[in-house]
Amino acid sequence: MVSSASARRRRLAAAAVVNDVLAPRLVGRDAFDIAGAEQACLPFWTGVQSINDRTRIILDGEQVADSRRGVFLFETGHPVRHYLPISDSRLDMFAPSRYISRCPYKGISNYYHVTTSTRRHENLVWYYPEPVHEAERIKGLVCFHHELVDKILVDGVEIPKEATAASDGYF
Repeated sequence: MVSSASARRRRLAAAAVVNDVLAPRLVGRDAFDIAGAEQACLPFWTGVQSINDRTRIILDGEQVADSRRGVFLFETGHPVRHYLPISDSRLDMFAPSRYISRCPYKGISNYYHVTTSTRRHENLVWYYPEPVHEAERIKGLVCFHHELVDKILVDGVEIPKEATAASDGYF
């Protein structure tokens, strides 16, 4: 069980990433109020924000996605996630997985394995075929486990990784 102090540290770390790295890219977009990032600390809050800056995903030294049409997904208790159009990914590296998971705020997710020139990464990418609630804007988009890729770059700036269960190989 996660202690309340531990949960608070995670929320503050998430707010710091938003304020220090992502906020300058969000100002004036979709009337999204990023000023306090406090909404992301409320129970069960999910928000989606468009981002037109170039977002690149690097895995095993290879670029596996490159897009200017992505979105950030903010969700209580989770790192900011970068969802990109699947067509902006290296589909030749993807293989469907049989793994599925369910989120009460986004719906049922399906996964892809990603194979680079050096290895296969199981269940590294997920997507929601029929997202629910506020997450409807992520339909047709994929998300890479930030904790498990080399880096995510937004307009050349590396987004810091946050520790999650996936960081320790739980996933």
